[in-house]
Amino acid sequence: MASLWLFSSTLAMFCQIIKLTEALQCGSEGSISGWMLQKHIYKTIHVDKGINCVQICQNDNRCQSLNFAMRLRICELNDRTKEARPEHFVPNPDRYYFKRYIKRVPLGSTMDMAAVSCKEIKASEKQVVSGKYWLSTIKPNMTLLAHCDMNTGDVDECTASSPMCHGNAFCNNTLGSYNCTCKPGYYGDGKSCKDVDECTASSPMCHESAFCNNTLGSYNCTCKPGYYGDGKTCKDVDECAASSSMCHGNAFCNNTLGSYKCTCKPRYYGDGKTCKAFVAVFTNLGASGRFGPTSIGSHYRGKDHDGQVTLASGIQNWTVPSSGEYQVEAIGASGGYDTSANSRQYRGRGARMIGTFSLIKGEIIQILVGQEGGINTVGSTSGGGGGSFVVRGAAIPLIIAGGGGGIESATARHFQCDAPTSTTGHTGYQSLAGGSGGSGAQAFNSGNAGGGGGGFVSSGRSGQNFGGSPGTTGGEGGKGFLQGGVGGRAYQNNPHGGFGGGAGAYGNGGGAGGGGGYSGGGSGKNIVNSCGGGGGSYNAGKDKQTYCCYNTAGHGKVFITFLKSLQ
Repeated sequence: MASLWLFSSTLAMFCQIIKLTEALQCGSEGSISGWMLQKHIYKTIHVDKGINCVQICQNDNRCQSLNFAMRLRICELNDRTKEARPEHFVPNPDRYYFKRYIKRVPLGSTMDMAAVSCKEIKASEKQVVSGKYWLSTIKPNMTLLAHCDMNTGDVDECTASSPMCHGNAFCNNTLGSYNCTCKPGYYGDGKSCKDVDECTASSPMCHESAFCNNTLGSYNCTCKPGYYGDGKTCKDVDECAASSSMCHGNAFCNNTLGSYKCTCKPRYYGDGKTCKAFVAVFTNLGASGRFGPTSIGSHYRGKDHDGQVTLASGIQNWTVPSSGEYQVEAIGASGGYDTSANSRQYRGRGARMIGTFSLIKGEIIQILVGQEGGINTVGSTSGGGGGSFVVRGAAIPLIIAGGGGGIESATARHFQCDAPTSTTGHTGYQSLAGGSGGSGAQAFNSGNAGGGGGGFVSSGRSGQNFGGSPGTTGGEGGKGFLQGGVGGRAYQNNPHGGFGGGAGAYGNGGGAGGGGGYSGGGSGKNIVNSCGGGGGSYNAGKDKQTYCCYNTAGHGKVFITFLKSLQ
């Protein structure tokens, strides 16, 4: 009994030293002599003093309570308390029972401290609320988290962290148990559920022209391509009669039983679902300056218009490959610029004209792609840009985009330098009037003016003092389209007019050249911050689109796109 008295005294002293709230409960309620908890001892340790047994328990998260054998100095750690298992709390004269109160892990709160039932948790912890707790007996060899109803003590197995039933079964909780039932479309005992394959049934579930698709727990019937219906009944679809065409708009549709065939119409290519129209892009073919290109070379090799174009005096002659409606887009060249600051950004801009035309297979379309006005790298004034012309036969204009006028020491942008969308050539800024009615610009004065831009019908007039090759003073007018479209010469420093009727500049001061177009742009006067006028434009097509001031730099272009066959 001396040993028991010593352990009790030591324990009381330990509780006072640690000074924790829980330690105040170290009295008779938690420490009982002559009793022990059996069947829950998970560790036995020999110690020389009882207080060491208490300390070992405090350092072990699993320890819920301990038994201390006085005579044998044996420390027994329990993973339960007497409250949790009162049936295992028995008399033992040589034992001293002590419940851990300091930092004890509540039963069921962690996986390591899983309980065998919700009732055990309630007995161990007293005041607990319903919720999820760790339990070790729901499923063999597994510790799971599940909901405990602390009012009834029942565990809801259907809330377990590992499913109790098959994934394709319903779990139904009952008081003290649960049951599993396979969902519709599955068969089995609920713990194991297998899919019912309706598509292998002896009696077909779907129409013979439908696919039967087995799904987990069900199936669906889908009519095969070319048929319509709910899958139980399927009828042939006439795709070619459908309100929404199955083929591209430029393809023929041929219906077949259960299917259809798409074939692109002439001058289109593709698989019938996608048909691309004929698109030809006409360029300056690498040429620049007064004269047009002299060779097609490989520029159009592999393109839609490969083999359809010939060249004569810089003008491209295109043979229409198929009768139909074509969209024609012409872009005029920009005017040149000189050495003045910011001159490049103020240069005259070419127009953009778009229209739709009906063309006949085999007819010849003349295409002149305007070339950039001459750039002066030595002094002031620059040449006018050439217009881009698309002409049916010998002399029927379809669409013409004027070229921009040349500038002289420009300090700002002036709209008069740009090619207009109207047929009359612009009067240049602080300069002379442009042409009208398809003629080249004719106005001139006695100063060192630039040349007037060439029109469709006639050439622009040269500066009054222009006198030959390269000329006395002044710039040469650009040639009209019907006169060949050659750009006008400059007096000096090479700021000639661009091919397409662009006029030449004086070249060292003096006036700038007018732009070529349907009607020529006006001559530039010998005035600082001036320009030749932009060439006029023309559009005889349908669905017109017109854009002034489009081409800010460089040569012109012509795009021809096949739209549809003629009916």
